[in-house]
Amino acid sequence: MLAVAHDHFEYATLFAALAVALGTFAAAGVALFGPAWTRRRRRPALSIELDGFDEAIVLKSDPSVQRTTLRLDNAEGHDRAEQVEVYVDVGWEFEPSAMLPLAEQELLPFGDPRDSSPPPTSQHVAPGFSRWLPLLLLGDATALARDCGDDADSVPEGCVGAVAVARLKRERAWLLADQEYFVTITATGANFDAIAYAGSFILEVSDMEFNDVGDLRSIEVRWTRPLKVVERRESPTRLAAAP
Repeated sequence: MLAVAHDHFEYATLFAALAVALGTFAAAGVALFGPAWTRRRRRPALSIELDGFDEAIVLKSDPSVQRTTLRLDNAEGHDRAEQVEVYVDVGWEFEPSAMLPLAEQELLPFGDPRDSSPPPTSQHVAPGFSRWLPLLLLGDATALARDCGDDADSVPEGCVGAVAVARLKRERAWLLADQEYFVTITATGANFDAIAYAGSFILEVSDMEFNDVGDLRSIEVRWTRPLKVVERRESPTRLAAAP
Protein backbone atom coordinates (compact mmCIF):
# COMPACT_ATOMS: atom_id res chain seq x y z
CA MET A 1 0.00 0.00 0.00
CA LEU A 2 2.85 2.36 0.83
CA ALA A 3 4.43 1.68 -2.58
CA VAL A 4 1.16 2.46 -4.38
CA ALA A 5 0.69 5.68 -2.43
CA HIS A 6 4.28 6.64 -3.19
CA ASP A 7 3.69 6.09 -6.92
CA HIS A 8 0.54 8.24 -6.80
CA PHE A 9 2.47 11.00 -5.05
CA GLU A 10 5.20 10.91 -7.71
CA TYR A 11 2.62 11.10 -10.50
CA ALA A 12 0.91 14.04 -8.81
CA THR A 13 4.22 15.82 -8.37
CA LEU A 14 5.11 15.17 -12.03
CA PHE A 15 1.77 16.51 -13.29
CA ALA A 16 2.08 19.58 -11.07
CA ALA A 17 5.56 20.30 -12.41
CA LEU A 18 4.29 19.77 -15.98
CA ALA A 19 1.39 22.17 -15.38
CA VAL A 20 3.77 24.80 -14.02
CA ALA A 21 6.05 24.35 -17.04
CA LEU A 22 3.13 24.65 -19.47
CA GLY A 23 1.87 27.73 -17.65
CA THR A 24 5.30 29.31 -17.82
CA PHE A 25 5.58 28.47 -21.52
CA ALA A 26 2.12 29.92 -22.22
CA ALA A 27 2.93 33.09 -20.29
CA ALA A 28 6.17 33.50 -22.23
CA GLY A 29 4.30 32.98 -25.49
CA VAL A 30 1.73 35.62 -24.60
CA ALA A 31 4.48 38.03 -23.57
CA LEU A 32 6.38 37.46 -26.79
CA PHE A 33 3.59 37.19 -29.34
CA GLY A 34 0.58 38.76 -27.63
CA PRO A 35 1.34 42.40 -28.52
CA ALA A 36 2.10 41.51 -32.15
CA TRP A 37 -1.14 39.51 -32.39
CA THR A 38 -3.11 42.39 -30.87
CA ARG A 39 -1.55 44.88 -33.30
CA ARG A 40 -2.32 42.57 -36.20
CA ARG A 41 -5.91 42.11 -35.07
CA ARG A 42 -6.41 45.87 -34.76
CA ARG A 43 -4.92 46.76 -38.14
CA PRO A 44 -7.31 48.70 -40.39
CA ALA A 45 -9.84 46.48 -42.18
CA LEU A 46 -10.75 48.30 -45.37
CA SER A 47 -13.38 47.31 -47.91
CA ILE A 48 -14.65 48.89 -51.14
CA GLU A 49 -18.30 48.96 -52.15
CA LEU A 50 -20.09 50.29 -55.21
CA ASP A 51 -22.26 53.23 -54.26
CA GLY A 52 -25.33 53.98 -56.41
CA PHE A 53 -24.22 51.89 -59.38
CA ASP A 54 -27.60 50.19 -59.59
CA GLU A 55 -29.31 53.32 -60.89
CA ALA A 56 -29.23 54.53 -64.48
CA ILE A 57 -27.86 58.00 -65.21
CA VAL A 58 -30.35 60.09 -67.17
CA LEU A 59 -28.89 62.65 -69.57
CA LYS A 60 -31.11 65.72 -69.52
CA SER A 61 -31.65 68.19 -72.34
CA ASP A 62 -29.13 70.47 -70.63
CA PRO A 63 -26.02 68.29 -70.99
CA SER A 64 -24.46 67.46 -67.66
CA VAL A 65 -21.93 64.97 -66.43
CA GLN A 66 -22.87 62.63 -63.59
CA ARG A 67 -20.54 60.77 -61.26
CA THR A 68 -20.62 57.19 -60.06
CA THR A 69 -18.77 56.61 -56.81
CA LEU A 70 -17.01 54.06 -54.67
CA ARG A 71 -17.40 53.87 -50.90
CA LEU A 72 -14.27 53.04 -48.89
CA ASP A 73 -15.07 51.67 -45.41
CA ASN A 74 -12.91 50.99 -42.37
CA ALA A 75 -14.49 48.48 -39.98
CA GLU A 76 -15.23 49.41 -36.37
CA GLY A 77 -12.88 48.21 -33.66
CA HIS A 78 -9.75 48.69 -35.78
CA ASP A 79 -7.06 51.34 -35.96
CA ARG A 80 -7.36 54.40 -38.16
CA ALA A 81 -6.17 53.76 -41.72
CA GLU A 82 -3.30 56.13 -42.44
CA GLN A 83 -2.35 57.74 -45.77
CA VAL A 84 -4.89 55.78 -47.80
CA GLU A 85 -4.52 55.92 -51.59
CA VAL A 86 -6.73 54.21 -54.16
CA TYR A 87 -5.39 53.25 -57.59
CA VAL A 88 -7.35 52.20 -60.66
CA ASP A 89 -6.44 50.19 -63.75
CA VAL A 90 -8.89 50.07 -66.66
CA GLY A 91 -8.50 48.28 -69.99
CA TRP A 92 -10.38 46.43 -72.67
CA GLU A 93 -9.66 43.10 -74.31
CA PHE A 94 -9.05 43.71 -78.00
CA GLU A 95 -8.30 40.02 -78.56
CA PRO A 96 -8.28 36.94 -76.29
CA SER A 97 -5.78 37.40 -73.44
CA ALA A 98 -4.55 40.72 -74.88
CA MET A 99 -5.47 43.79 -72.84
CA LEU A 100 -5.25 47.36 -74.07
CA PRO A 101 -4.78 49.65 -71.04
CA LEU A 102 -6.68 52.93 -70.81
CA ALA A 103 -5.60 53.83 -67.29
CA GLU A 104 -2.65 52.26 -65.48
CA GLN A 105 -2.09 52.73 -61.75
CA GLU A 106 -3.89 56.07 -61.80
CA LEU A 107 -4.84 57.64 -58.49
CA LEU A 108 -8.51 58.22 -57.78
CA PRO A 109 -9.22 61.54 -56.02
CA PHE A 110 -11.13 61.99 -52.77
CA GLY A 111 -13.30 64.60 -54.46
CA ASP A 112 -14.34 65.81 -57.90
CA PRO A 113 -11.38 65.82 -60.36
CA ARG A 114 -13.12 68.58 -62.33
CA ASP A 115 -12.75 71.10 -59.49
CA SER A 116 -10.46 74.07 -60.09
CA SER A 117 -8.52 73.10 -56.96
CA PRO A 118 -7.23 69.53 -57.27
CA PRO A 119 -8.81 67.25 -54.63
CA PRO A 120 -6.55 65.24 -52.32
CA THR A 121 -5.44 61.78 -53.38
CA SER A 122 -4.52 60.61 -49.86
CA GLN A 123 -6.76 60.50 -46.80
CA HIS A 124 -7.08 58.96 -43.36
CA VAL A 125 -10.12 56.75 -42.65
CA ALA A 126 -11.24 56.46 -39.04
CA PRO A 127 -12.71 53.16 -37.76
CA GLY A 128 -16.42 52.96 -38.43
CA PHE A 129 -16.25 55.72 -41.06
CA SER A 130 -16.30 55.90 -44.85
CA ARG A 131 -14.79 57.93 -47.67
CA TRP A 132 -16.22 58.35 -51.14
CA LEU A 133 -14.30 58.47 -54.41
CA PRO A 134 -15.59 59.05 -57.95
CA LEU A 135 -14.86 56.22 -60.34
CA LEU A 136 -16.63 57.14 -63.57
CA LEU A 137 -17.85 60.36 -65.20
CA LEU A 138 -20.87 59.71 -67.42
CA GLY A 139 -22.41 62.03 -70.02
CA ASP A 140 -22.57 62.82 -73.70
CA ALA A 141 -19.47 63.83 -75.67
CA THR A 142 -20.20 67.56 -75.52
CA ALA A 143 -20.60 67.62 -71.74
CA LEU A 144 -17.58 65.40 -71.18
CA ALA A 145 -15.38 67.61 -73.37
CA ARG A 146 -16.58 70.69 -71.53
CA ASP A 147 -16.07 69.26 -68.04
CA CYS A 148 -12.77 67.58 -68.84
CA GLY A 149 -11.25 70.70 -70.35
CA ASP A 150 -11.09 69.55 -73.94
CA ASP A 151 -12.81 70.28 -77.25
CA ALA A 152 -15.57 68.06 -78.58
CA ASP A 153 -13.54 67.01 -81.62
CA SER A 154 -11.02 65.23 -79.39
CA VAL A 155 -13.68 63.03 -77.76
CA PRO A 156 -14.13 59.71 -79.61
CA GLU A 157 -17.41 59.14 -81.40
CA GLY A 158 -19.80 57.16 -79.21
CA CYS A 159 -18.05 58.23 -76.02
CA VAL A 160 -20.38 58.23 -73.00
CA GLY A 161 -17.93 58.24 -70.10
CA ALA A 162 -14.45 58.76 -68.69
CA VAL A 163 -12.50 57.31 -65.78
CA ALA A 164 -12.38 59.89 -62.98
CA VAL A 165 -8.61 59.83 -62.47
CA ALA A 166 -6.93 62.57 -60.47
CA ARG A 167 -4.93 63.74 -63.52
CA LEU A 168 -8.10 64.37 -65.50
CA LYS A 169 -6.83 67.46 -67.29
CA ARG A 170 -3.72 65.71 -68.56
CA GLU A 171 -4.71 62.15 -69.32
CA ARG A 172 -8.17 60.91 -70.19
CA ALA A 173 -9.54 57.40 -70.38
CA TRP A 174 -12.60 57.75 -72.63
CA LEU A 175 -15.25 55.03 -72.40
CA LEU A 176 -17.51 53.92 -75.24
CA ALA A 177 -20.99 52.44 -75.10
CA ASP A 178 -21.47 48.67 -75.32
CA GLN A 179 -17.77 47.91 -74.77
CA GLU A 180 -16.71 45.65 -71.89
CA TYR A 181 -14.04 47.17 -69.65
CA PHE A 182 -11.95 45.39 -67.07
CA VAL A 183 -11.09 47.27 -63.90
CA THR A 184 -8.78 46.68 -60.94
CA ILE A 185 -9.07 48.91 -57.88
CA THR A 186 -6.33 48.77 -55.25
CA ALA A 187 -6.38 50.48 -51.85
CA THR A 188 -2.99 50.98 -50.19
CA GLY A 189 -1.85 52.75 -47.04
CA ALA A 190 0.85 53.21 -44.43
CA ASN A 191 -0.41 50.75 -41.82
CA PHE A 192 -2.32 47.99 -43.61
CA ASP A 193 -1.84 45.49 -46.43
CA ALA A 194 -3.01 46.54 -49.88
CA ILE A 195 -6.29 45.06 -51.01
CA ALA A 196 -7.20 44.68 -54.68
CA TYR A 197 -10.63 44.29 -56.26
CA ALA A 198 -11.32 43.30 -59.86
CA GLY A 199 -14.38 43.24 -62.08
CA SER A 200 -15.72 44.25 -65.49
CA PHE A 201 -18.55 46.45 -66.71
CA ILE A 202 -20.38 47.69 -69.81
CA LEU A 203 -21.94 51.12 -70.30
CA GLU A 204 -25.39 50.58 -71.80
CA VAL A 205 -27.19 53.49 -73.41
CA SER A 206 -30.97 53.64 -73.92
CA ASP A 207 -33.10 56.24 -75.67
CA MET A 208 -36.27 57.39 -73.93
CA GLU A 209 -39.16 59.55 -75.10
CA PHE A 210 -41.18 61.88 -72.88
CA ASN A 211 -43.94 64.15 -74.15
CA ASP A 212 -43.10 67.00 -71.79
CA VAL A 213 -39.31 67.08 -72.10
CA GLY A 214 -38.65 65.39 -75.44
CA ASP A 215 -36.10 62.68 -76.11
CA LEU A 216 -33.67 61.70 -73.34
CA ARG A 217 -30.91 59.13 -73.04
CA SER A 218 -29.92 57.05 -70.05
CA ILE A 219 -26.60 55.40 -69.26
CA GLU A 220 -26.44 52.33 -67.05
CA VAL A 221 -23.31 50.71 -65.66
CA ARG A 222 -23.91 46.97 -65.96
CA TRP A 223 -21.34 44.89 -64.10
CA THR A 224 -20.65 41.76 -66.10
CA ARG A 225 -18.29 40.63 -63.32
CA PRO A 226 -19.07 42.23 -59.94
CA LEU A 227 -16.15 43.68 -58.01
CA LYS A 228 -14.58 41.14 -55.67
CA VAL A 229 -11.37 40.79 -53.72
CA VAL A 230 -8.66 39.15 -55.79
CA GLU A 231 -5.52 39.83 -53.77
CA ARG A 232 -4.08 41.17 -50.53
CA ARG A 233 -0.47 42.28 -50.71
CA GLU A 234 1.95 44.99 -49.64
CA SER A 235 2.29 46.68 -53.04
CA PRO A 236 -0.31 47.78 -55.63
CA THR A 237 -1.50 45.28 -58.23
CA ARG A 238 -1.11 46.13 -61.89
CA LEU A 239 -3.63 45.16 -64.50
CA ALA A 240 -2.14 42.78 -67.09
CA ALA A 241 -1.56 44.81 -70.23
CA ALA A 242 -0.42 44.09 -73.75
CA PRO A 243 3.25 44.97 -74.42
